[in-house]
Amino acid sequence: MNRLTLWTRKYNLPTTLSWAMAIIGLAALLFMLLIIPAYLELVIGLNGQSFPIPPLWRWLIIVAYVLIMAAMLFSPILVTKSIPKDKSEEQKLRRQSLISTMAAGTIQEIRSPLTAARGFVQLINALSQDDERTKEYSEYALLEMDRIEQLLQEYMLLSKAVAPKSQPVNLLDVAHATYQMMEAVMAERNIRLRFEGSQPSCILGDPFYLQQVLQHLLLNAADATPPKGVVSIKLFSSDKEVTLIISDTGVGMSQEALEHCFDPFYSTKESGTGLGLAICQRMVTDMRGRIEVDSHPQSVTTFTITFPLYQEIASKEELPQE
Repeated sequence: MNRLTLWTRKYNLPTTLSWAMAIIGLAALLFMLLIIPAYLELVIGLNGQSFPIPPLWRWLIIVAYVLIMAAMLFSPILVTKSIPKDKSEEQKLRRQSLISTMAAGTIQEIRSPLTAARGFVQLINALSQDDERTKEYSEYALLEMDRIEQLLQEYMLLSKAVAPKSQPVNLLDVAHATYQMMEAVMAERNIRLRFEGSQPSCILGDPFYLQQVLQHLLLNAADATPPKGVVSIKLFSSDKEVTLIISDTGVGMSQEALEHCFDPFYSTKESGTGLGLAICQRMVTDMRGRIEVDSHPQSVTTFTITFPLYQEIASKEELPQE
């Protein structure tokens, strides 16, 4: 938060401006209602005849009229756009904090009986070696429980119930490690995975979160890319930022999918939860970054993630220099 924002909040600048406009408008109104008629009456009384308004008074009338109109127009706008907005933002933050707390508690309450149920199903599976049908059904039950556990984990991440760590991280190391991890997955699908980048780029973030984001984007790219296609990871940096680009030569995205891909529960996959990209966006935002997507049907899809370099953040927030 910069000094101007702090000063504005400290002295409640929008409210002060609205009161100032109101006072100026009232003074201008009194000027028009009292002083000008009194002057005109005095002159008419002395001369006994009509007269043209002097240029000075004509300009004073115009200025007073403009001030009145400005006060009438801008005072309500300043009031409605300032204090209620601040209050609504405060309430929004409180609601988000409450939702995160409730989500964490609810998920924990669900996980406890789920763990117990999973243990019993595993026991049934182990004891049903001679009963093929029971064994098959118990394995289905375990798979569904795994899906529930994954969904709960995604809810935790989306609701900010699990806060990311904030530490210096070399994005090049994380990106290259993820590339090596995903290379075999891509090879199984006959997809070529490329990596471009050699310059160390230190950011402030969470290595686990970063790897989760990269893995999800790469898996999405693999799902959209046909055999013999190409998925690319590119990493480059400037003086203040580092940019990570993940692109694929897949089927592309429709305009609707492009507009809603980061919305929670929006998915074009039959088995998808619609939380993956929403979680990626949340993780990237929590680490002071931004994520953008560009795509067209039957064309290249590109996800661009940008983070401020650690040195840039350290210079502004008095963090230890690397």
